[in-house]
Amino acid sequence: MITLRDYQQDAVQSAYAYWQNGTSCIIEAPCGAGKSLIIGKICHDSITHDVRVLVVTHRKKLLEQNEAELKNLLPTANTGFYSAGLNQKTQDAQIVFAGIQSIANATIQHYEIIIIDECHLVAPDTAGQYHKLISNLKEVNPELKILGLTATPYRLDSGYLTQWDNPIFERVVYKIDVKLLIKRGFLCPVVSNGGGVKVDVSKVKHKGGEFLDSALESLYMSKTTEIVADIVKHGANRKAWLIFCVSIEHAEQVTAELISHGVNTACYHSQSDNDYILDDFANGRLRCLVNVNILTTGSNFPIADMCVLIRATESTALYVQIVGRVMRLYPNKKNALLLDYGGNVLRHGCIDDVTVKAKGEGEGEAPSKQCPSCKTILHAAVRECPECGHIFERDPEGNLELNAFDGAVLSDQRKVQRVAVDRVSFKIHKKIGKPDSIKVTYHCGLAEYYEWLTPFHSDFGMKKTNDILIRFDFNFEPFRSTLLGIDEYICYFSSFGSHSQKITAIDILPSKYTEVKKRYWSAIKTNETPTQKPTFTDLKQRVSDWIRSQS
Repeated sequence: MITLRDYQQDAVQSAYAYWQNGTSCIIEAPCGAGKSLIIGKICHDSITHDVRVLVVTHRKKLLEQNEAELKNLLPTANTGFYSAGLNQKTQDAQIVFAGIQSIANATIQHYEIIIIDECHLVAPDTAGQYHKLISNLKEVNPELKILGLTATPYRLDSGYLTQWDNPIFERVVYKIDVKLLIKRGFLCPVVSNGGGVKVDVSKVKHKGGEFLDSALESLYMSKTTEIVADIVKHGANRKAWLIFCVSIEHAEQVTAELISHGVNTACYHSQSDNDYILDDFANGRLRCLVNVNILTTGSNFPIADMCVLIRATESTALYVQIVGRVMRLYPNKKNALLLDYGGNVLRHGCIDDVTVKAKGEGEGEAPSKQCPSCKTILHAAVRECPECGHIFERDPEGNLELNAFDGAVLSDQRKVQRVAVDRVSFKIHKKIGKPDSIKVTYHCGLAEYYEWLTPFHSDFGMKKTNDILIRFDFNFEPFRSTLLGIDEYICYFSSFGSHSQKITAIDILPSKYTEVKKRYWSAIKTNETPTQKPTFTDLKQRVSDWIRSQS
């Protein structure tokens, strides 16, 4: 019998614990975490307790895979399929594996549990197939328990699945961490290597919050010759290449170009009738597999050690699902290479630390975005949040040309960088219902980096603020515990030529929202004769004089 890993067992127990008082939940499990085994374990336990389970997903291969995993756990399990694609439609078994397209309109029997694999494909539309199926199931059994499994519990059109107005899923009860799986040797890391081809996606139109396929197709097809040459160069030492394109025509063009370079390549899409090539690729008989929006979920190719995105997407879920395709283990596979020609890593973040668009964000050519600091929903073009002052430092579409990404794909691959500071400025930020804060701007050549000091939010915030102020001006040390107002803080920071030290450099951790990790100080040289240290009254007078000078 197969033994579950500890995190798989914990995930199962988390669902059971939640079902004691709740109805529906999600287990967030990245590609390669063993979702089929988790499903198999729940089905196994259900059989021993005489509970009926319906396992639903969108692809017949996933149905077969999930059923096979249960059979590995319990060879005598009473299973059946309800899937037109598998030429079986039975609900007589205790555990039924069903395709959503087949069972959505079927007459439903009694089930205690429904498990939805790849549950991010559940749409918020209450008229959709999953909503209809669950409604029918609850008519038969109002006590129905619901479990979803996915690596990405969010959607481009509606944000997190648990935050809809009428969500099917109530909460995520267990999250399996990508970095932990890599650290423990259950997944291989993904690395990146920049290329020399530039793709300008700044002017591509949007529809429904996503890039318009026809516009992307035209753009990328004009770059195929250059991009393919770059892929061939970077893939020279890679065993199996998995490529994602914009459209069928684009994929076929890329396939033809790769073949002209002598690369054993095949194209797989919704209009092709060549399922055999999936086995060829999985077993090393085919070096490169090009596809269009079809191998983004449920595909299992451990041999794949290079992922190529010849497209841009606004969908965080699609990006994470695609990169996850190459993270499974395989003999002698130390890592997988990502070639990203769409600025997707910059747009969404590292795959274990993505930025998910909030529910209710706009559609079309003017989508909205959420401030990561105060959660205010803003127009996409806003660079500075008017509520808290957060600066959106990097707009990938503002970078007119994007090379194949060569930065961190996983958050722990990010490296601290040291940058010289020309000057530092301070500004009061006010927000209704919140204490005032201080926005610090580090001016570093043409770049600017930001952090926020919050002396009125907590004791920790006050200590951090005062510690920094004392580094600027040692004269402030005796007044560390004195209660100051925001104007006084700004005055002291902006100071009046009396600083003892200045910040000459900072360490930053690059990411979608860059973090200031450390400050470097140096003494300010002066020829002035030292004077007596000012009293607090002196400092207060300086504040008054400074405030008047600002009026």
